[in-house]
Parts: sequence; C-alpha cells; structure tokens
Amino acid sequence: MHKISLSGRNGIRRTEIRKEFQTPDIDDIVESLLKKDEVVMDKKGTAYYLWQADNYLQYLLMTDTKFRLLYDAVEETKRLVEDKIRQNPIPVPADSTKSPSNNTEAAFEDAIDRLASVPGRVEEITFDNDVFRQEFDLALSRNPSSSGWVLLSRIREEMGKRYNIGQKEFYTLVENMTNKEYNTYELSSGGSEGITVRGLLHGFVRCI
Repeated sequence: MHKISLSGRNGIRRTEIRKEFQTPDIDDIVESLLKKDEVVMDKKGTAYYLWQADNYLQYLLMTDTKFRLLYDAVEETKRLVEDKIRQNPIPVPADSTKSPSNNTEAAFEDAIDRLASVPGRVEEITFDNDVFRQEFDLALSRNPSSSGWVLLSRIREEMGKRYNIGQKEFYTLVENMTNKEYNTYELSSGGSEGITVRGLLHGFVRCI
C-alpha cells in the first residue's frame, strides 16, 4: 500500500508491484485492497495501473475534462445546498433512527431529499442558468445509457420531483443552455416531449 501511495497521481503498473514484491500472495493482497476501496485499478494505454484512492481522484481531475466538470458541478451544488441548510435549518424528528452517513455522496443525497421534503422549501430554489446547468448535469449523470443519449423527459421528471420545476420552464432553460453551450450538449430528435428544432421534436440529449 505504501508503494502504491508513493506513486502519486501517476499510479504504478500492477506488473511492477508483482516484480518488486515477489511473494505468492501479492495478488491476493492487492485484491483485498481493491475490495476495501483503499486502492483503485484502471487501464492506462495497454497496462493496468494501481492508485491510492485519493491519488486516483487527482489523476481523473487532471486527465478527464468531463469528469472534472462534473466534479466541480457536484462540489458547487453541495456548497449551495449546505449554504441553504445553514440559512434555513431543517428539523429532524427526535425519534429518527437514521444515523448520519459516513459516505459524502449519500449524505449529500440525504440532504437534498430532506430539503425537498419540507413544505415550502422546494419553492425557495430559484434556477438561474448556472444553477440549472449544475442540477441538469447531476441528473444527466444519474441516468446513464450505453449510447450516451438520455431522454429529456426523464431528466425533467427527476428535477420536477426534486425542485417543483414546471415543464415549460424546464424546456425554456434547456433550450437556452443548449444554445449557449452547443459545444457541450448535443440534442437528437425523438421522444414524446422536448425542444422543437427546425420543425423536429428533439427529446434526447447527451454530453459531447
């Protein structure tokens, strides 16, 4: 583990670990670290590399533009939600059996759900273009497909449940966003609802 950690965000080839630690159980040790999420394995070129978990995050932020944009959007949304919760504390029932989550993502999702469940809270969220894009990107990432195309109606339904955003407002914001960020988002015709472009209904979206 120490050797993998020292490799930093560049990682270390798995074959190098085998060469340096020539013991029969080295693969079992690595597999154990992988199962505990202490180490991450991914492919670079034709070789498999190992990273300490935090270093792998830094590697992705350095090499994967889409991941970095999504990560930044998640962090900014977390900050906005935390600020809103601090400004308007959400009461938690005294007999609640739900214990605080140690998982950052789960805790964030729980905060979002609790924020939306309090009467009157959901209407307080005002979507400007930047906030809408962040929430849209999060919803898009939660609805992956093998082709990359996602139904706009699915994203609208998810955001509608969370933030009480209407269909007309949603598609107006989507149209403004995709027109402005045409190098980031691509629309495709089809679906039962969406945006009309050159006379055709476009109900699918993906990140380019």
